[in-house]
Amino acid sequence: MAERTHASAGWARWLRSDFMLSAAQNLYLVIAALTMVAALIGLIVAIGFEIAAIAPPPHKALPASYQAGPDSLKLSTVDAHLTPPEGLRFVVTIGSISKPLTEPKDLGYFDANAANGLAAYPDDFDVVGGKDADLFDRVNLGARAGLRPTPALITQINHSLLNLRSPATQSYRITVVARDTFGFRSAPTEVKVDLQLATAAPTSEANATPPTSDLELLARDIAQVLDPTHTPAYFDAYKRALSTPKQCGAEQSDAIFVANYRHSFDHVRTRLNASNIDAFYAGVCDGWREVQGNVAASEASRGAVMAENVGLSMVAKMAKSAAAIARNSALLFVGGALMLFMWISLFLAFLAIEGHTRVMRQAIEAGILPRRE
Repeated sequence: MAERTHASAGWARWLRSDFMLSAAQNLYLVIAALTMVAALIGLIVAIGFEIAAIAPPPHKALPASYQAGPDSLKLSTVDAHLTPPEGLRFVVTIGSISKPLTEPKDLGYFDANAANGLAAYPDDFDVVGGKDADLFDRVNLGARAGLRPTPALITQINHSLLNLRSPATQSYRITVVARDTFGFRSAPTEVKVDLQLATAAPTSEANATPPTSDLELLARDIAQVLDPTHTPAYFDAYKRALSTPKQCGAEQSDAIFVANYRHSFDHVRTRLNASNIDAFYAGVCDGWREVQGNVAASEASRGAVMAENVGLSMVAKMAKSAAAIARNSALLFVGGALMLFMWISLFLAFLAIEGHTRVMRQAIEAGILPRRE
């Protein structure tokens, strides 16, 4: 019975001092290795989330804003600059003459189509002949050559007014040469000077004062082309030309519209007449609506990209916040794993001390080491 009890005590002591100690050491070593691997993985994840948190948000490049302006370079434009002035004409600004003239008054000015621009007075226009050239004096009208009546022409006009019973037009013909800024001279061209005589002052104020704005100058030129004799239709054409911006959905002060309006008129001036003027206005309005459509489409495209960029920024901001939270969580996980590793290391140290003590005790019991008294 004593032997059995001694055997049981020895078995318990072996289980406690050999098997349990070895098993605990192995278990703690495995756990320590796992905690180190987990800490390393957590550190890598934290670094990845940190990179995601500091990455700039993705943005799309804004498309270029559409700019309304002159047409792209064309060969016809180059050819135009190598062409002498053409379309010489005289623009009457005095309006209808209803009262006898007591002194010379400015009748109007010369104009022409010149891609290079007309030369400054006195080199812009020269009167070189014509059957009525002696009835006019060439004068400077604001850097542009104009005409005034000579005493002989004043006498003719006043005499005609005395016998006038209804509006009439007196036409005069002179031969003119134009010169542009590069010195290109036009061929001698016969120009008509149509003076409108009336029995009373016209009711329209279209010609009461000289045009001051670019739109008024353009409206006057259009009316002059449609009715060079200055009948009542002239004033209707003037009013219609002034109202074109409104009809096309633009403001009268819109410089870009007026510039395109003028460009279109200069392009078809020689083909324009009363039968196709409505088609011309329709073309101007359609062209302007196309320009406005391009502007609207450009702005809509830019607005869509800007809105998309705002959305991308919000998504990127949320992603950065989530990445920061995940990074902090990963760092906490790494800290916990390291703390667990330290505790396990502490237990392993205690187990090592216990193993050392057991070996020393066995050595003393076996007589290898002397007992201390």
